[in-house]
Amino acid sequence: MKLEKFKKIDKKKKFIVVFTVCCVLLLAGVFFYTTYAVFTEKKEFNVIHGQVQDPGDLYFSVYLDGKITNTFPSVDDGYTFVDAQSSCTNGVTVSWDNDSWSALVNFSNYSAGDMSRTKCTLYFIKN
Repeated sequence: MKLEKFKKIDKKKKFIVVFTVCCVLLLAGVFFYTTYAVFTEKKEFNVIHGQVQDPGDLYFSVYLDGKITNTFPSVDDGYTFVDAQSSCTNGVTVSWDNDSWSALVNFSNYSAGDMSRTKCTLYFIKN
């Protein structure tokens, strides 16, 4: 029977192998994450100036005392809807419901053969 030498495990060599494997896995994870996150879709809308990209949309322009704004007035702000100045395109009509404080849009006469956007302009004046 032949006796073989007991081989000691080299701690430095084991550390280098484990460290290298961890670094490779970390770099692979970062690479796959960044390649996945690079491809995104972004749509930008500028509703106030009427530059909506998708046809067929309904959007509102709100004027408070003749100045355009990007928010509707609240019930307690003291504004009144001006029906004579407010209108929509493509045969759509708009009115205002003071009880629910919301716009009522009527599409019964809607006609848009070219798939154009419908813009409703709402005017409010301070009481």
